[in-house]
Amino acid sequence: MFWFFLGVSILPSNFILYGQSNEELIERFYKTETKDSSLFYGKKLLRKAKVEEDINARYTAYALLGSMYEFKFSLQYSDTLIELTKDNSTSFYPGMGYLNKANYYLYNFNFDKAIDQVLKAKHFGDLYDNQFIISECNVVLGMSKIIVGDYDDAITMFHKNIAKSQNDTLQGNYTNYISDVYNLASVYNELKKNDSASYYNAMGKRLAKKTNDSYYLRYFSYNAAITQFYKENYSSSKDSLLHLLPFLKKYNDRINTLESYYYLGKINTIQSNTNEAMYYFSKIDSSFVNSKQFYPKFRDTYYELIKIAAQKDETDLQLEYVNKLLTIDSLIAKDDVYITNKILDEFEIPTLLKEKENLITQLSYESKKAKKNLYWFIPILLVTFIFLAYQFRLRLKYQKRAKNLLNKINNRVDTFKESKEIAVTEHKSLDISDDILKKILANLEKFERNEGYLNSNINLRGLAKKLDSNTKYVSKVINQYKNASFSEYINGLRIKNTINRLQNDSRFKNYTIKAIAEESGFNQAESFTKAFYKITEVKPSYFIKEIKKNSKFTESGDT
Repeated sequence: MFWFFLGVSILPSNFILYGQSNEELIERFYKTETKDSSLFYGKKLLRKAKVEEDINARYTAYALLGSMYEFKFSLQYSDTLIELTKDNSTSFYPGMGYLNKANYYLYNFNFDKAIDQVLKAKHFGDLYDNQFIISECNVVLGMSKIIVGDYDDAITMFHKNIAKSQNDTLQGNYTNYISDVYNLASVYNELKKNDSASYYNAMGKRLAKKTNDSYYLRYFSYNAAITQFYKENYSSSKDSLLHLLPFLKKYNDRINTLESYYYLGKINTIQSNTNEAMYYFSKIDSSFVNSKQFYPKFRDTYYELIKIAAQKDETDLQLEYVNKLLTIDSLIAKDDVYITNKILDEFEIPTLLKEKENLITQLSYESKKAKKNLYWFIPILLVTFIFLAYQFRLRLKYQKRAKNLLNKINNRVDTFKESKEIAVTEHKSLDISDDILKKILANLEKFERNEGYLNSNINLRGLAKKLDSNTKYVSKVINQYKNASFSEYINGLRIKNTINRLQNDSRFKNYTIKAIAEESGFNQAESFTKAFYKITEVKPSYFIKEIKKNSKFTESGDT
């Protein structure tokens, strides 16, 4: 599922100017079939650069060798690159060194160090406005968001990257664009949004075929196999994963190999193949034992191993897996807190402040510009006003029914979601201290603001963990302050979000009901329809039909 395991990212054409022989070595580094061959050509370029005292080619060699994240020696090359350039930085150095280290640590599940390094890389990317480094940093940050479950932020980052890398295709460079499409397909898999995942998988396959890239074509096939799992096409998913496993192992793709074991274990569990399931889950366990690093997604591997051990009446083995699960939970909790705080403090807040400054500057400029152009606008506005006055009468007829429906639905949603004012005496009845209550409410507000309710896997236990509390307290607070049960609270937020998107997102209203349901956090279209009707008293299909009618006429009137 991860972009950085698909091989070395293609550096932009303006990375450095080479002589013909250097270009050949770099091309062979990228296009060779094995990592050993890439290592050979990278070292050959480095030796050549040292002999010829070509400092730029030497930096490039260090960057290439440092990008071989599967091998520990890559850290040495990245550290050397950073040491040589930290006091004499350029557009690419030492930013590339920090970026390579971030990918190495992410590859080895050392998430806190990965965040430290990528933020250093992004500092130099921003300093020199190097869009390549900024884009690659966003991918690492997006993957980090996935690790802590912030899927929506990850999707936003990947969409921004696609918008940029798509421009590269105009110059014939499809590699980074294909990689960004793959990332987006992967995160939709994580969200179990099968329609969206299938859409981007299909797009990626078309691009890979267009560019004769068999390497990426096999990765999109791998991603599609995971989508098939979530569509419950288990036999098809299993066959594809088994077919692609040798390919993943050949390229020393550790994370996706482990992920294949994870899904093969799940499928065999579903198919009641207990021994095969244990075989694949045990491979993930062995990886943890050897590396002491763990990817949170695989956590329930140990639940499955515990159940299998219990079935086999192997008490000692069962206890061993329980202890490992407790160890893993402590590692995951530590990484979640570190990643979330680090990204917030050193990436998101500075980004928001920068956007605020840019907006103020832009508004100031637009204000001055508007004064200069005022005389040109007045005649145009008069003509436009006359035309719109005529259109307005016609439009009211079509908008009235839709407006009444929207008002009715919005009132229903607001009523459904209205919080209950509580007296001080009622606070005490919750048996929760004021400090804890304030903390839960503050975190609950953050949860709503970040649209955490769109995660289809969210449950009371998971929410309590996100709020740094327990299920008993969170349930009480939701019941009292949101005047709803947990499921009513979550569904209310989802439906309100859906209605807002249907009113404001022209593409969203053209999705199928199933796709809208998945985007809104529901696993099934039927449960979405029931929740929508319960809150609004109209079916979503009817509501969408009325929205489209209104939008169609409004657009024609505005044209």
